[in-house]
Amino acid sequence: MRLALVQISMRRFCLLMVFVAVCCVPLSAATLGDIPAPTPTPLGTGSPTASQPSWPTRVGLGLIAGFQGLVSPLDGPRSPSYPTGSAYGKEAIAHYGLFWGVVLTADRLLHEADVPLGPMVEHHGKERFFDPLERNDFWLRPDP
Repeated sequence: MRLALVQISMRRFCLLMVFVAVCCVPLSAATLGDIPAPTPTPLGTGSPTASQPSWPTRVGLGLIAGFQGLVSPLDGPRSPSYPTGSAYGKEAIAHYGLFWGVVLTADRLLHEADVPLGPMVEHHGKERFFDPLERNDFWLRPDP
């Protein structure tokens, strides 16, 4: 069972790395130095100053929606966590924008195998480990 989780996580991690390579490679180290630290924004805005999500955020959300509509039904309900990896990624990208949303999603997929440390919830008749974005974005939130 645990080996199967690691294999699934590795497959999803590889897909995520392809996504990162396609979307985020143009950001060089010099460019990253100019990016200010992210500030939490209302869910769905993707940017603290815009009323509409930025185009990279919309592209990321569209890719995840495509994954949820095409790949996920064929792959079946395999995520041991609630919310699922794609739902988590959608929420992270909508909340923090494409770059930080991908970073948070990659972190979630990497630690998905050790999630059994979290509390259990029942979702659609199956027990899953509760691992929301709020448990993993503490390092991006400003100090209180």
